[in-house]
Amino acid sequence: GVVAGAALAIVSEQIRIPLETFRQRTRLDSVTGVYNLRYFRQAVEEEIAKDADGELSVGIIELSGMKDLMESLPPSGLQYILNKVTGVLRKELRGNDIVGRWNAYSFSVLLPATPSTAAKRTYDRIFQALSQEVTLSAFDVTINLDPHIGGAVYSNAITAQDLFSKAESSLEQACLSSQSPVFLWELNTPFWVERDSK
Repeated sequence: GVVAGAALAIVSEQIRIPLETFRQRTRLDSVTGVYNLRYFRQAVEEEIAKDADGELSVGIIELSGMKDLMESLPPSGLQYILNKVTGVLRKELRGNDIVGRWNAYSFSVLLPATPSTAAKRTYDRIFQALSQEVTLSAFDVTINLDPHIGGAVYSNAITAQDLFSKAESSLEQACLSSQSPVFLWELNTPFWVERDSK
């Protein structure tokens, strides 16, 4: 009985580990190791459901300089750049902040329990860090990532979808601006709040 019980415990543990590994893989982007878009959206929805009156911000970081490189740069070069960006984001964010992959050349961040002033400072720091040129010595290429950041602060019990829409609209505004490529939408200032990121 003892032997059978021990064997059953070992087998169930061996099954549980691959299932947990599989579950984790379905949450992560295979290229960057950050959360994929589907799980990132789910994490935002869960954060809002947890505290409907809480303060949080969602940001989308577009690396406009990568658009032309997606076709021309070898996969190893793209991997290097994306890993570099992922490292920068993790360095600039806190432990409970969440990083996701929004699309091929954009990342998303969730800043839980973060008021607008702190969110603005975080986005400005990220912008400054990503404004540094990246050198790919193996290909003798220096790349300007040309970052733009659009963010939205959750308030007034808007839906997660509304929050994403505000962040996307904010990013569009950031991409249109040559002066200040960081924009943050807030309900109490419904017009675009332009940040001087110099």
